[in-house]
Amino acid sequence: MNELNLKLQGKENLICDFYRIIKAFRQKLMLFESQLGVRQFSHFSCFKSFCEANCNEIDITFQIGIIKELKHHFLHKFSELDKIESDIILFENPFSCNVENVQHELQLEVIDLQSNEQLKDCHRQTKLAEFYEYLKDDEFPRLKNFAIKMISIFGTTYQCEQTFSRMKYVKSAHRARLTDGHLKSILMIGCSN
Repeated sequence: MNELNLKLQGKENLICDFYRIIKAFRQKLMLFESQLGVRQFSHFSCFKSFCEANCNEIDITFQIGIIKELKHHFLHKFSELDKIESDIILFENPFSCNVENVQHELQLEVIDLQSNEQLKDCHRQTKLAEFYEYLKDDEFPRLKNFAIKMISIFGTTYQCEQTFSRMKYVKSAHRARLTDGHLKSILMIGCSN
């Protein structure tokens, strides 16, 4: 869980990064559940040592129940992401998506994009957000609008946490007379590029 938490933090993570990490964790939970079911503890070294030291006849239904419950919570908590999975796939790599599965208003622009070898190279060589900046407004207006919507979905709470940390530092007991207008200006300078 700590590893998952650290992966979900960080600056400039997009929704596709967030979704990839969540999907991988779900698959790990399914693997853990199936391996515990056959009493294979290769990913639980401490528990394996405990079982070996205390005989192999330990009831592991409690541990399997915890994994099942965690898996259920992850499926429920992130079900909204599953609903937009096709949009996330299109956003992350518009060159490998099936045009038939794309929203109707984007299909023609995606075909034009997939036919452009220069843009394919640009997609491979740049960050995702920068790639969508290269698209011309007059050629790909709907696709650019779609990308802006996807970029604006926060992949993490990094920006919020950074802003609150700065606010706590700026508006301390020694600066109690700081107006809201000044605070807003200081935060905008401190939290933006």
